[in-house]
Amino acid sequence: MSVSTLESLPNEILINIFENYINGVDIIIAFVDQQNQRFNGLIMQCRQHNFNFVTCRKDCFHYCINFLPNYIGKIKELVLSDHNTPGQISTFLLRFPLLHNFRNIHKLSINFNAETVSWIRIRNALRSLSTTNIHTLIINVIHMERPSRLNYINYDMFDLQSIKRIDLLSDISYDDWGLLPTLFSKIEHLTSIRMSCDFKYLCSILQNAFHLKYLNVRLDSSSLTRFFQPYQHTNDSIISIPVLHTLLLSFQSTDPTTFEMLAYYLRRMPALRRLDIKAHGALLDANTWEALLQTSLPQLIHFRLKTTTSCINNKDLEDILTSFETPFWISRDNFYLIVTKHKYLDTKRLHSYKLQIDNEDEFNQPVIQWWMVPFRNLLDDIPTNDIISFGIYGVVRSLSQYYYFNNIEHLVIYDMNEDFSNWILKYINYSQIKYLDISYIDKESDIIALLLLQLKNIISLRINYQHLLTYRNVYLEKNYYMKYLDI
Repeated sequence: MSVSTLESLPNEILINIFENYINGVDIIIAFVDQQNQRFNGLIMQCRQHNFNFVTCRKDCFHYCINFLPNYIGKIKELVLSDHNTPGQISTFLLRFPLLHNFRNIHKLSINFNAETVSWIRIRNALRSLSTTNIHTLIINVIHMERPSRLNYINYDMFDLQSIKRIDLLSDISYDDWGLLPTLFSKIEHLTSIRMSCDFKYLCSILQNAFHLKYLNVRLDSSSLTRFFQPYQHTNDSIISIPVLHTLLLSFQSTDPTTFEMLAYYLRRMPALRRLDIKAHGALLDANTWEALLQTSLPQLIHFRLKTTTSCINNKDLEDILTSFETPFWISRDNFYLIVTKHKYLDTKRLHSYKLQIDNEDEFNQPVIQWWMVPFRNLLDDIPTNDIISFGIYGVVRSLSQYYYFNNIEHLVIYDMNEDFSNWILKYINYSQIKYLDISYIDKESDIIALLLLQLKNIISLRINYQHLLTYRNVYLEKNYYMKYLDI
């Protein structure tokens, strides 16, 4: 929308646009003292602003924070990130070490590298939120060498009286969850990966989380600590988990949880509508799942049972797939078993924070083969929406023509021919691809050039030097999004 079009709109509509639809960064850069006094006056009348500094250029960032004191009491959402913008958070916290003046803040997201940002500054900033009505905290951290420091940050977040949603992602396992169950009573939405506890202990947390509606956890029971023992859980202590409507669990392949242990707690979730489980072999029996779902979980409308070939013997794969092709499973439109085969990749080379944060999870490695049952419709994207990393490997006939991959962000190509290229352009939403690795391809080909012309939103490209020289005029000179080149 052009500035002239905006000028034709009435004041109340403009205020609504500034408050809810335009990033505060863009407001300062494009409108404050840049247009006319009408815009300046309307911006000052706004009651709230949302500031997202992700990928903000350094000069724009410094320009904006000089104006920020004028809006500090109106900021509803604040997003800060060091990913692709190193130094942003340290600079921000040097200027605003305490956040209590952000009195109307509802959501805070911080994505930081512990090697470059002082964890003490992060703690002080979080503690200062105690006088606000903060609702949502999203903390992403990498390279935190001492888990105890992350535990302190955990305490500070859960101790905030108004907090309702916490998303905590880290590239280490933090082990002090044994001290937290009593702090869960007010939490409604929790996402956490690499939690160092087993499933029974997780349920002791659920016992205290009376208001929990959404839970997404990847359990890591390999490093249970001394803090685990004081909170041993007994089945008799949970009668119901009344309001939980979404449960996403990821188990390690060596996890000791049995189906009966899991089923006991699922029967106590009457409001559950969505269930996603990344499972090991003990949780893949179609008959026991069918019996449970026919007698329990009356509200369940979305069920994904996911596993990888590393959890299944090759000789058992066909039998398991066949067992989920019964009339019961076929009649449930959104119920799927998904089996994937992965090829390990050094995901840090892709410069993707999403993969760096949890690159040990096999499900985040490139998918090179998959099986989905029961089979339903041509070009079905329902069971593939969670796949973000994909690998083209082997022969083209191994690639299904019945599923559409809508959310692929990371593509690794091990082999390339015309059939592969056509398949990618037809069955993958290639406009979503941001991280491309073609370093495994030895031979030069016009097909690669044609593919590169189609992938216009690449942020990170991994390519061998000879191919770089060959295709630089085809791709690099016309790409405005490229930030990383790995040769």
